[in-house]
Amino acid sequence: MSENEIAVQLGRLLRHMKLMIGLQVTADFFMIYTFVKLLMAGGPDVSLLGRYFSQKNGIIIVIFLAIIDLSFTAIRRNDRLAGQHLIAQLDGRLADQTVELVRRFKRYK
Repeated sequence: MSENEIAVQLGRLLRHMKLMIGLQVTADFFMIYTFVKLLMAGGPDVSLLGRYFSQKNGIIIVIFLAIIDLSFTAIRRNDRLAGQHLIAQLDGRLADQTVELVRRFKRYK
């Protein structure tokens, strides 16, 4: 691939990584929120975001959120590996835009 094609791919990968970080933070927040609400529930039901669930269903929700969080982690790992592979293909003198993309990518490690 040419340097321009790699720069375009790296730019797309950076946008995808930003999206995945945002989604993972959101999933983490909801998982922690649900877990804390389950711990603080005194009765057989727990209120999550205005809806009432049994504690069994609340635990299932926490498990599903944990699975989603692990999926985001795997996707982010794959993005990092793909970016490292793209950066390894670059050689010689690089354009300023490409150097900036590489620097931004290394910041997300």
